[in-house]
Amino acid sequence: MKKLILDVDTGIDDAFAILYALSQYEQVELIGITTSFGNVLVQQATKNTLQVLELFEVDIPVYQGAAASWGNQTYTVPDSFERVHGRNGIGEYHLPIPRATPKELTAVDFLIEAANKHQDELIVVTLGPLTNLADALKKAPETIKKIGKIVCMAGALTIPGNITSVAEVNVYNDAAAVNYVFEHLFVTVVGLDVTLQTMITKQDIARFDRKNKKGDFLAAIAEYYYQNEYAEQDYGGALHDPLAVAIALEEGFCTSFIELNLTVEQTDQTYGRMIGKLDELTLIPKRTRFCLQIDATRFVDHFVESLAKFSGANNK
Repeated sequence: MKKLILDVDTGIDDAFAILYALSQYEQVELIGITTSFGNVLVQQATKNTLQVLELFEVDIPVYQGAAASWGNQTYTVPDSFERVHGRNGIGEYHLPIPRATPKELTAVDFLIEAANKHQDELIVVTLGPLTNLADALKKAPETIKKIGKIVCMAGALTIPGNITSVAEVNVYNDAAAVNYVFEHLFVTVVGLDVTLQTMITKQDIARFDRKNKKGDFLAAIAEYYYQNEYAEQDYGGALHDPLAVAIALEEGFCTSFIELNLTVEQTDQTYGRMIGKLDELTLIPKRTRFCLQIDATRFVDHFVESLAKFSGANNK
């Protein structure tokens, strides 16, 4: 069975992605979760991750990672992130203080250890900034290159960004780290071009059973996300992170890929813009595959059905 690591900045869609991955236990084993700054501070991302795991009575090790982007010592969560995900990152839903704590091993060292142990059996999916992966790559390049598959929820290639007119949030939060990964690893990229086709609806949310604490949590954070993302972006409930996990596990959800070498601009006016490298258009082999089209209806239905079933199992 394939092994899976999720690298998260746990806001609402990260929580969905974690639970979706857990619901696919028959085809993949989630062996660990690494955390990063992004939707929230890294400490909050770690806390949220532990809380979600404990709510669903799952024991998965969590490893805390990057607190800020390359070249920075601190990070401030933008107001718009708090409006979409809530100040606590999970829609202001109150969960008990987690009993578990993050492992002493850092996120970077766990990635290196897992890559060395599992090699091509390992899948890594990044759902926040690529800082942890880039740090691991810089520290142990030959080991990280042994990873069988890397999928990144990142960027926007054919449409505008969601934090500036040209930049997607995860890329914008650490453009230098993204560039470093793109220059040295083969990755599959799932960007806004397709994630914005995956809107969860009120009808979907109604499929979660609010009579139990797990279903109530899912319904509550989904409603918060739907309403507040819609107010912020004029769309609501995009399943950005779950889609990346789904494509990592079943590529058939993506119906069209384009292979090219990508770079991220780092100048003031176009900071965070992801584009093809002009001087490498004919270079073969390519280092990135970008998902251009998906079967959105099939994915959303599969996602909602998976979480509704998973949240209904062994409820208390």
